[in-house]
Amino acid sequence: DPRVDATVELCAMLIRAALKAGANKILPDDFVVGFANEARQKHPTNLDVAIAVADLYLATGLMDQANAVLDVTITLAPNEDYYHLFLGRAYLEAVSSAQSESEAQNNLESARDILLRAQKLNPLNTDHTANLARLYRRWAELTANDPAKRADLAETSDRYYATALTLSPNSS
Repeated sequence: DPRVDATVELCAMLIRAALKAGANKILPDDFVVGFANEARQKHPTNLDVAIAVADLYLATGLMDQANAVLDVTITLAPNEDYYHLFLGRAYLEAVSSAQSESEAQNNLESARDILLRAQKLNPLNTDHTANLARLYRRWAELTANDPAKRADLAETSDRYYATALTLSPNSS
């Protein structure tokens, strides 16, 4: 139905517009989040709405909600590397707000597994390789108590950065 398609597209556009407004917000976060939740309930299988809602959740610090929405996108489109990329980055961002070392470790491991899956789905996408490099760099930064492991993680990060440069030499 073209009207449903137009409604879905409008929902996604409004959510993205609210995100882009940033500091110049016209609408308060709770209103936009409520609208996003309603759009998600009305269109639970629409990937455009899901990604827009996940972006909104990430922008407003609602990491658990973002990860739940992104998990759904992977369930709906398991072979689409783009959705794995979003979920992997969300877990990587969640490391910064982790309440404990074990939570940070779990987020790092989840991010690694998901980003490796994204890379496996599309090995020529430089974003996957660069995000793996960032992941291992962040992991090395958080591994202060074990110098050997820290060095190994940093070396892995360097290898991924080198691979990313090989894939896209003009993006350095």
